[in-house]
Amino acid sequence: MNRPLKLHGWSEHAREEFADILGQSPSDQQMRALLRLWQKHSQEAFLNRHGRWQVKVVYKHKQQSHNLWLVAGEQNGNWLLWTIFEVA
Repeated sequence: MNRPLKLHGWSEHAREEFADILGQSPSDQQMRALLRLWQKHSQEAFLNRHGRWQVKVVYKHKQQSHNLWLVAGEQNGNWLLWTIFEVA
């Protein structure tokens, strides 16, 4: 299975998880920034035990910085940003 180099969008679950991390609902612009981070770091992605591709990134916005795991999943033949969680 080849790692996705580009994601075609995000799941509602990913948006909700990112809202929990940010403490507010993310804008579409912020979600697109995560897709660009995936594309930039996709060569570092690995297949996790759930069969989804995962990569660690640093998301910077204004004065905040978050170390995140981005997890991609396939839905209807398209790769989406499936979920997001903060690195402990």
